[in-house]
Amino acid sequence: MDHKKKALLAVLFVSIGLAAIAIIVASGSSDQAVRDDAMKILMAEVHVNGVVDLCQKKAENNPRLIEAARQWSKRNRRGLNLAEDALIAAGNISGREKKIIKRVTLSFMRRDINRYADKAAYCRAFKEALESGGLDVNARKDTAPALQRLQDLPPDS
Repeated sequence: MDHKKKALLAVLFVSIGLAAIAIIVASGSSDQAVRDDAMKILMAEVHVNGVVDLCQKKAENNPRLIEAARQWSKRNRRGLNLAEDALIAAGNISGREKKIIKRVTLSFMRRDINRYADKAAYCRAFKEALESGGLDVNARKDTAPALQRLQDLPPDS
């Protein structure tokens, strides 16, 4: 993996991690650990979809990027469904928390893409990261442990 791709992945991991911290601080539940893990995983999906949308608007219409996102969603559907189910079982999230998730994640995405003079190059690198599997929830440093913890929960949790 070249330096630009590594840098892009590092920025993505930090962005999602910071967004997760904001949500964790804002929420309060007896099933907090489950909620936090589920939200980390679900924020990865928000991030992927949001970056694709921003790339389409700010850089170029790239059908390959859209297809890479669709394939990412297919590969990650099982983990995303598990996170959704776990979040519901743990008491779901409030409307306020949903707004925080969206606002924080969008803010980080905009900041990330706006740092690059060549937005089309950023979007191509993001597409490559999606295609490589490096942004899959079972591969990312911030979501893989959360996914594993959710998979390890007893069935009735």
